[in-house]
Amino acid sequence: MSENPLDLQAPSGYTSIISHLVAQLTMTKYVIVQKVKPLSVDNLDARIVNHANTIGLLLKHMIALEKRTQTIVFLNRDLNELEKTIWNEAFSPNLSLSITKANSIEYYLNLWKDVRNFTLEHLKAVDDAWLYKRPHGYLAGLGNNYYCIFHFMEDQISHYGQIKSMIKYL
Repeated sequence: MSENPLDLQAPSGYTSIISHLVAQLTMTKYVIVQKVKPLSVDNLDARIVNHANTIGLLLKHMIALEKRTQTIVFLNRDLNELEKTIWNEAFSPNLSLSITKANSIEYYLNLWKDVRNFTLEHLKAVDDAWLYKRPHGYLAGLGNNYYCIFHFMEDQISHYGQIKSMIKYL
């Protein structure tokens, strides 16, 4: 098996459909990390336009959405009060007014590593039938577990496009 995430090969240790989803999650994170890894704190905190999101805010939002999704689909609950103090800022309707700043790229990459490791470990513990079950709570009306996992990946891809555009103006 190739070590290059862009080869999109299904990793072992997962059921058939989940392994393909994991390959896509891995590739998505890989391309985003390659793009943001060289950025300085000033780059991460730069506002291209007044009151616009920063790259740091978008990273925190992407990671937070994955965290909230995994809490709902794997733990059958929403974020607890402690988790909300860490993550709620990234869900603000006025995300661009958020106070997240002065964090190095290592801060965001370490957060994402921890969150993604949780996602991957829990995906190993479920089977393809789990994908078609509906989650409880906040995400129950949106779709099944497959959709919920796909949704945070799609959000990451969408924000990756924003980040690429923002980097051009740094």
